[in-house]
Amino acid sequence: MNTQQYLDKVHKTTGYTDYRIGKKFGIQQTNISKYNLGKQTLSETHAFQFSEILNENPARIIADTKLENAIKKGNDKKIAFWTH
Repeated sequence: MNTQQYLDKVHKTTGYTDYRIGKKFGIQQTNISKYNLGKQTLSETHAFQFSEILNENPARIIADTKLENAIKKGNDKKIAFWTH
């Protein structure tokens, strides 16, 4: 899953708007906008917060976002590492 998909899942799980997610979890609205637009991947802190909300392994979410970042940057070494 990518950042946008995780954010969508948080919306569905909590019923919160972007604004409420930002206020509740201390995420700046500019970051949420960038997440929605696919311009930024989740930080490790936000990945941990989302993992608690979604009852998922934080390492999985972090690995997914690291892979997403590597793909965006075209870093083949990191893509191989995060898909191994």
